Amino acid sequence: MLSLVLRPQFSQVQFTTEEEAIAPLWSKLWSLNAEMLKMEMVNLLSSNDRSAYGQVLQVCRGLKVLHTVLNSMPSKVALKFAVSASRKGSLNLEKWLEEEISIHRDSFASVCLSLTEERHFTLDEMDVSMDHSEDQQFDISAAILKVLYAASGLLSSGILVNNIARARGSEAANSLDSNVTPIEPSLQEFKEIDVDKAANLYFERVYRGEVPVQTVVNMLQQFNQSPANS
Repeated sequence: MLSLVLRPQFSQVQFTTEEEAIAPLWSKLWSLNAEMLKMEMVNLLSSNDRSAYGQVLQVCRGLKVLHTVLNSMPSKVALKFAVSASRKGSLNLEKWLEEEISIHRDSFASVCLSLTEERHFTLDEMDVSMDHSEDQQFDISAAILKVLYAASGLLSSGILVNNIARARGSEAANSLDSNVTPIEPSLQEFKEIDVDKAANLYFERVYRGEVPVQTVVNMLQQFNQSPANS
């Protein structure tokens, strides 16, 4: 029932650079039932309406509740919304990712990694108001993987850490390849740096009693047994 009332209201919202440019109705709705409004935002972002991201963002900016809304959303919806908000200058994506990973650890990191691996995922599906390019898509994936890699020491799954290292290595290879640069030596060196740094982070956590030794052993075995290292 609420959707029947709110969808037409959202459709009238136009994204602008003016953060206060929303109707007073939204402040009233937020004060009356913020939870229901946040739920409808999630429903709208989960639909196939490409204008939804700009509309929801404009309302969040006008109410000054962007972080509150992001924190209430399912991880995958929140991540896509955060990407859209960052591209419109409303959110520092890397800082937000760091905060979320520090809180939710492996569960959120897995969602982030999964999104970078979704080749069918495009910026076009979530933002009709901006021009997109493959370079922008790459920049977003690279930013996400950069944060994931830097936060490897916070993660408890050796498999996840290894997959993050591989994904970042693959991203680096694609970047080098696009610049017509030989990638084999650089990629191999990059992978060696990745596994060494990840292992060092894990050993520090083992020393502090935060991670079992077997977790580190499993991670290194998985790396050594991979096709790229056989």
